[in-house]
Amino acid sequence: MLDENKRAPLLCALLDGAVAVCALVGFTVCFLSLYGSTTSFVSGSAAAALHANAARLGYFAAASALFAAAGAAVWALPRFSSAAAGGLGLLWSGLIWYNLPHVRNGAVSVVRPVVASLGQCMGMGWEIAYRSRYSAAQNRQDVRLFLLLALAGLALALGWAVVRARSWWAAVLFTLPPLLPAMLLGVYPPMPALVALAAAWCALLLGGLCRAGGPALRARLTGVSLLCSALLLSVLLAALPREGYTRPAWALALNEKLMDFGRSFTNADNPSPLPAPTGTIRAGSAGQADLSHAGPLRFSGRTMLRVRTDYGGRLYLRGASLAFYSEGIWEPVPETAYMDLSLPVSNEGKPVSALLFPAAFGQHQEEYSAEIEDVGTGGGRVYVPYHPLLQDWDAAGVIPIDDAYFARQGLGRTNTIRFSPQVLPHQYVTQQILGGNGYYGFVQDHYYHGVPAAVFDALESVPEIQAFLSGLYTNDYLQCANDTAAFLADRCEYDPQTPAAPDGEDPVIYFLTESKRGYCMHFASAAALLLRMVGIPTRYVSGYVADCVPGERVNVPDRAAHAWIEVWLDTLGWYPVEVTPAAAMELYTTGTLPSESSSSESTPSSSSASSTAETPASSSRADATPSAISPADLAAFRAIGRLLLWAASLFALLWLGQALPKRLRARRLADKNVNRAALYAYRCLRRLSRWGGRVPPQAIELAQKARFSRHTLTPSEIAFLRGLVDQQRACLCAALPQPWAIIFRYLWGAGPLKNVYKREI
Repeated sequence: MLDENKRAPLLCALLDGAVAVCALVGFTVCFLSLYGSTTSFVSGSAAAALHANAARLGYFAAASALFAAAGAAVWALPRFSSAAAGGLGLLWSGLIWYNLPHVRNGAVSVVRPVVASLGQCMGMGWEIAYRSRYSAAQNRQDVRLFLLLALAGLALALGWAVVRARSWWAAVLFTLPPLLPAMLLGVYPPMPALVALAAAWCALLLGGLCRAGGPALRARLTGVSLLCSALLLSVLLAALPREGYTRPAWALALNEKLMDFGRSFTNADNPSPLPAPTGTIRAGSAGQADLSHAGPLRFSGRTMLRVRTDYGGRLYLRGASLAFYSEGIWEPVPETAYMDLSLPVSNEGKPVSALLFPAAFGQHQEEYSAEIEDVGTGGGRVYVPYHPLLQDWDAAGVIPIDDAYFARQGLGRTNTIRFSPQVLPHQYVTQQILGGNGYYGFVQDHYYHGVPAAVFDALESVPEIQAFLSGLYTNDYLQCANDTAAFLADRCEYDPQTPAAPDGEDPVIYFLTESKRGYCMHFASAAALLLRMVGIPTRYVSGYVADCVPGERVNVPDRAAHAWIEVWLDTLGWYPVEVTPAAAMELYTTGTLPSESSSSESTPSSSSASSTAETPASSSRADATPSAISPADLAAFRAIGRLLLWAASLFALLWLGQALPKRLRARRLADKNVNRAALYAYRCLRRLSRWGGRVPPQAIELAQKARFSRHTLTPSEIAFLRGLVDQQRACLCAALPQPWAIIFRYLWGAGPLKNVYKREI
């Protein structure tokens, strides 16, 4: 009997380690198979880096097994298990901090497909807008580093759930949520890995039946349940056919409810007036724009951005540009198309994104600064005014991504951008871009001229449209864009309650030929395609409109989300043009649509491109007023405030970590159910024994009496157990070495509990 009691804890620890290994290896293989395949939920360099690492399933499975075994072994230590786990946690945190830029780069590549698949499940177009600045080889290394660190942290958490907490729901919570989005979309991992993961869950669930039993019983039940669960699941998978399987009605109904929930959430609390049903990316993280489901606009009144600038007037805050139009959907240029693109260089010899033409070459007039705080868009893109100047992008917290958008750097949600609303045409831009068929060749090669054949034929067959297009063949692209805006304003009516186009109808064709009603998405899409039909490079752009007052903070609500177009001008680059009727623009700032008799404004870009170029941001401008507090003083105040906030948070965390467990422990010792309080006191003594304390035989006898006898312990007996807990704590505080004594006092408290639980009684 003595030999069995000695072997039982070791056997139990080995079987617990086997459960942890099955859970982590199964999760690792499932995750990499779901999100690292060639049919991943995202494309580009991030998907390529994840796919390259997913091809090494054996490597990551072996690493997972090693991590899981180590995590279970740490928590199974008879003494100082919590201290050892805490030390490993500190080492893990230090590795993350030391490699933070690469860990962050790898994390985004791994998390992107999970977020994208979750957005598809919810019927919401979520995505993380991010593009790595590292090479493909470095991206692969960063993804590998993040995966290894994530698996190490998960192994430590699983070890706690399996060995210490013996909680099946904690193990499920740690491993199931990342897999669910892809599986709900009908993508399934390898069955052996799924069986291993499910068998670990079942073993923990059945092992919880003997929570009060000894190590020998727990070891036997864990081993039998793990083996039987794996065999049963394997038999079921072998017996049930997977080919030709269709999901049952309840699963289809559940999936439809999830989709309806996503749509209702998007429409009821939409951070953009642009409707966002299934497949549509909301303004703010616009990876695509779906006109086929663009129904009546809905506003929630939420504030999406806060803008403080020394500029006065209307600012167009640019989000992202989209290039390809097909079947009512606008999509961006693929990331792979930019790999061989060579950009011109600035006066300092640095490559310049097309987003910075021509202000990057010093041809601008007044300079302004805009502080833009992202409150509710939730995307990785940053909204910036037109013509941002060359600046320290790390300090600004943004980085230009190719010619499409600005991406966020770091975790901050406030970005300060220097810009000039008025820029001068610059011949250097023309020479650098047109010379050698450079960026303009890229514009021509990547479908900025492309119009679907069905759309081209349908629109050209309309006599009024054909007559209008025949008069647009001119070299003045800006005048053509203004004429197109005027043509659309005469032909179509602005109506925010426009219903979605019928199924099977192209939204642009339906808008121009039948309904002749729409809002910014329809006007911008129609203008872009009409201009492309005559060979003018044009693209669709989404963003927000803000009417700014110098020195004041302006809230930009969800109704201010907007869409317009950009046309290519040789000496100015991509130039914004407002094509939505001017009278309707009042909707974006006041929330009310003026009557047709209201005086209309001129198109913001109606000035000639050969002179000083004003963007839509420069339609009106007021003199700047100085702030009452200088930016340096304001930054210092904010730094001091953040420091005080961090100090208060740290103090509260340390205090709660010591005081709250002590209060909860005293409350359980003061339970009105005396036998339950006695069993908890016995468990406290067992936990203290891991620190070097002892469990007297009298405590064991009283615990057995409370557990198995029908009698209730007397007040003197429960007081004896409570006194033992206080006595053991006091002895350990005095006997432990100084470093361990500090940790022990923090975890268990230094003062006696008797005064506390007397108050509880």
